[in-house]
Amino acid sequence: MIDLHCHILPKIDDGARNLEAALKMAAIAVEDGVETIVATPHVLDLPISMKEVERRIAELASNLSAKQLALKILPGAEVSIFAFSQIKDIKEYTINKSDYILVEFPYLNIPDYFDDILFNIAANGLKPILAHPERNPEIIKNPSRLKRFLKNDTYVQITAASITGVFGTAIKKCSEYLLENDLVTIVATDAHSTRKRPPILSNAYDYVKNHLDSTCADYLFKYNPEAVISNKKIDHHN
Repeated sequence: MIDLHCHILPKIDDGARNLEAALKMAAIAVEDGVETIVATPHVLDLPISMKEVERRIAELASNLSAKQLALKILPGAEVSIFAFSQIKDIKEYTINKSDYILVEFPYLNIPDYFDDILFNIAANGLKPILAHPERNPEIIKNPSRLKRFLKNDTYVQITAASITGVFGTAIKKCSEYLLENDLVTIVATDAHSTRKRPPILSNAYDYVKNHLDSTCADYLFKYNPEAVISNKKIDHHN
């Protein structure tokens, strides 16, 4: 499996607090069957450079090799909508230098200018992937509202823990609606630590496999993420 959204890089955001924590997260991911993680540190008001992200990935990769952990780490970012006005070159923050960019869906509400941000992303020749919209109160209340944003090659990533009920019943039901109505493109962990939200995909994979089918699960956890990191067209799960 491929985890397209993970805060595994140490001491860069609110994810892994140090190298030891990052290595423990990596061990959990490998044990769970994850072969590739895209490191997606938060890009907020003052964007970190992707050169720095790549430097830290190289440092982590060296330590993974020393620990004989067979896990590939690729560069990416989770870009806040509030950061786009500060970013000079939006293409710098794509996933693995592809045309796909992970956009952090607003947590509290959906601002009127959100459509404009998505339009500008598309105007730059990029394909936004909306991160964890199932955790937004307005989408929880009315999941079908998400459909209005899914145009111009815009995709949806939901959190594995949302599917398995870690965030509560309301978010779980919202996730189920999005899955059942074919509005989800990718499932990722959005892991920040080894405990509160660990890098585990298998439980959510099994849920999708059992409640939808194995083909759907394979697309959401394997084929679609592979298309993103390879900069290929997403086939969804038809």
